[in-house]
Amino acid sequence: MGNATFLIYHLRMGKCFSLTVLLLLIHLPVFADGADPGSPGDRSHRQGDEIVVCGQLFHTGTPIVLWTGPGGYDGSRHTGGEIGRPATRPVPGQSFKPEIVRGPRAMLNDVRQEIDQFVLHYDAEGISKQCYTVLERRRLSVQFMLDLDGTVYQCLDLREDAYHATIANSRSIGVEIANIGAWEGPLTLRQKEWYARDASGTRLTIPSRFAGALHVANFAGHPARPNPIGGMVQGRTRLQYDYTPEQYDALAHLAAALCTVFPKIQPDYPRTPAGPHGPYPFAEPDQPGELINHVLPRDQYELYQGLLGHYHVQLDKDDPGPALQWDLLITNTKKLMTPEALAENAKWRHQPAGTVAKPVR
Repeated sequence: MGNATFLIYHLRMGKCFSLTVLLLLIHLPVFADGADPGSPGDRSHRQGDEIVVCGQLFHTGTPIVLWTGPGGYDGSRHTGGEIGRPATRPVPGQSFKPEIVRGPRAMLNDVRQEIDQFVLHYDAEGISKQCYTVLERRRLSVQFMLDLDGTVYQCLDLREDAYHATIANSRSIGVEIANIGAWEGPLTLRQKEWYARDASGTRLTIPSRFAGALHVANFAGHPARPNPIGGMVQGRTRLQYDYTPEQYDALAHLAAALCTVFPKIQPDYPRTPAGPHGPYPFAEPDQPGELINHVLPRDQYELYQGLLGHYHVQLDKDDPGPALQWDLLITNTKKLMTPEALAENAKWRHQPAGTVAKPVR
């Protein structure tokens, strides 16, 4: 399949954001019917790679199935409703007008002020269709699901907050990545049901009860690395099969789009700074650092902007697990972003959700 390059407009950030229209170059796939995906943000028709933010379309460069279309999953029944905050800090005796920053009435400029985290989960179900079934049964929700074949399902407009990560819900976007998850000890029947070794390495063996559940027909997948990956999460050694190459590719495209539409989301992950550093508890993008593999203390969490795992938010979670290749994901995400988009991220660094001060120039 060939590639075509399209401009992705990074719209005005609002009263205190830059008025400059930024451009993001993304290599979009030529879709199966050979049709031109059209101009980014064109609402007259949809070609299949757009996400929806406040009713507006933004290209990603990877196939997106919307909750409103055939084969989609609607997560809008279980959301947090409207979230408001004061437009300015209240002064005693002075009235103020609240802003609606998440919810069905939220406007793009306000939502951009409020979203600064992209939370990664594994679904522990192995496939997005089953993940959705479990979320519905538990009355939970998430903005995106990423299936084994690289198909991204958007489950609700990003102006809505979802029930996916407790204290992160109001300031984040979440994605459930199809993977049976991490475990301790030797292989169990569950891992043997989903993965098999042959002469070519390790391949996915999707159980017959999920036949036909993937968007890509006859998908034959494999983990990006053949052997289970071990690592420490929350102080315990865990094992996990890696995500598929298709998932890594789609996730990088999705992250690049989100970091551009929401420039408070930094294209980075929680890392301890190497060597002397200032009061900021995380490594800066141009500094070396090691992955933080445990829950963030609350005061540090409040300062964090960027991609992070569910285990960074909650002590009782270990997803997305030890197998996720954070450096690969962030490197590929940055490659898909323009210098202008990365520069806009830098302007909003150290100004977490709710901050309305002018960006650093």
